[in-house]
Amino acid sequence: APPPAIQAAPAITMPVAPIVAAPAPVFQSTGSTIDAAAPPSRSNAALSFPAALSANDIKQTIAQTIAAWRSAWVSKDISLYASYYAGNYKGELASSSAWLAQRKRVFDDAGAINIALADYTIMQTSDTEARASFTQRYQSARLAETGTKSLNFKREGDSWRIVAERFVK
Repeated sequence: APPPAIQAAPAITMPVAPIVAAPAPVFQSTGSTIDAAAPPSRSNAALSFPAALSANDIKQTIAQTIAAWRSAWVSKDISLYASYYAGNYKGELASSSAWLAQRKRVFDDAGAINIALADYTIMQTSDTEARASFTQRYQSARLAETGTKSLNFKREGDSWRIVAERFVK
């Protein structure tokens, strides 16, 4: 007999107060607070979580991962930032090394970076995949833009890594 179909968990929407250049963000939603985990050490860069989590725990885990990813981006810690992406992530470039070199150049040229994130929707799409979308307001010395960011995550062991991202103004 074929294996039972996996049903995607329903999406949750979490209205979030904007975060402005805080190195340790706290996401607040109506009636609850999701505390961002402290950024992990370089030796254990991606956040790691137990294998057996409920759908709501996974959504909170994704929110915490996004908070730590944002913190690494604001602090321009390229190694930590890159650790939130799948090892083969290349964006729209030819290779992961080209993507990493491009991100490093952007970080080096940006000056101070401020990023505010709000209005999360997080949906688990399978046992090993999830999607998050939110409003992102980015500001640096070279660029200021606001739009919708979508991140697709895939579970790798006990961590959730970004496998695709999209930004629409």
